[in-house]
Amino acid sequence: MIELSVLSSGSRANSTFISHGETNILIDCGLSQKMLNTRLREIGRSPEELTDIIITHEHSDHVHGVCRVARKTGARIWVTESTGKAWREFATHPPARRSNFVSGQAFQIGKLKILPFSISHDAVDPVGFRISLPEISIGYCTDLGHVTSDVRENLRGLTALVLESNHEPALLSTAPYPAELKARISSRQGHLSNHVAAALLEELLMEEDSKLELVIAGHVSEKANDPLIVRDTLRTAIEKQAKNHVELVVACAFKPTILWNSSSPQVKSSTVKSPAVMTKSAKSATSYTDQLLDLI
Repeated sequence: MIELSVLSSGSRANSTFISHGETNILIDCGLSQKMLNTRLREIGRSPEELTDIIITHEHSDHVHGVCRVARKTGARIWVTESTGKAWREFATHPPARRSNFVSGQAFQIGKLKILPFSISHDAVDPVGFRISLPEISIGYCTDLGHVTSDVRENLRGLTALVLESNHEPALLSTAPYPAELKARISSRQGHLSNHVAAALLEELLMEEDSKLELVIAGHVSEKANDPLIVRDTLRTAIEKQAKNHVELVVACAFKPTILWNSSSPQVKSSTVKSPAVMTKSAKSATSYTDQLLDLI
């Protein structure tokens, strides 16, 4: 059995919790120690349980809280050598418990097999992860500008997938960003659009070995996207393949998704299931998220 919760996802902070037995892993931690504690408590877990933190890349929304959390909890940090050197806090004040991994080479944490794979992003050595037991696999793939054959191969045959659905091109074009940032986001080293994410999802669902039960849309832009568009775009991809049993969740930066359990897979967290009163006209980020979570 594997448990999974996206604690935070977006340009503010990213962190995902994965658990199996005595092994409790964070993928990244852009959250502060205080906020991490809060998010873990919301899913019934505590920071003292953390054993390991595996790092996708060195951008601050992914690593802001990592070193402090590791020192506080004793969790081991796993990072590629290049990412460790580019990550200033890690390079200048490295935690005592740290290990390197190499993209494309699997390593073991407890009984979990962790396979990092290269992705295309404007970082020194960015990776996604495939995390497996013999009978179940979870994929984590955000912060990538385009889908490579390596990405496709490593996301096949999963049980659950956290997949970036960052922006809607029409909304990105009118977002209050400088032209340089818009170009970066839409570049091949930037972030996936909703339609590219949907095309990849549809492709994965077409595979004969597809056993996908859960898709969590991650890194959804607050200013260049809309959770309803994400929901509708990805749900269309799922329905095209007549895979209506697949649960679709849209993660956000302000609340964790409810803890998913591979032996009891129903999830009802920030899933956007109805348009209801959900609009972009919310007065604040908090009220916007509250509307999102009220649509269960």
